[in-house]
Amino acid sequence: MKGHDMIAALTLLILSPLAGVQGQEHKTQDVQPDHRPTVVACAWEDGSGQKVCVWDAKHQGNGSGQSLLIVNGGTDRALYLPIRHRLAHRLTH
Repeated sequence: MKGHDMIAALTLLILSPLAGVQGQEHKTQDVQPDHRPTVVACAWEDGSGQKVCVWDAKHQGNGSGQSLLIVNGGTDRALYLPIRHRLAHRLTH
C-alpha cells in the first residue's frame, strides 16, 4: 500500500466506529474470517450529506477523474483523500 492509499486506510480505520462504517465478513478456505470495512458510495461527487463515503470515479459520474475517500462531505470541515480506483472499488463492494 502506498502514499494516499495508506493515509486513506488509516483515516478509515480511525473514523469507522464514529461514522457507522460496517465490517463485511469474507470467509476463505482454511483462513480466519476477514473483517473488511465497507463504505457507502457517495451520492454526489462532493459527498454532501454523508459522514464518510467513497467516490469511485471510474464507476460514477462521467467515468473519469480521481477517486476519493470523503469525510464530512460538502461542509467546511470536509476532507477529500485521493485514492486509487482499486481501493475505492474494494471499499464499496
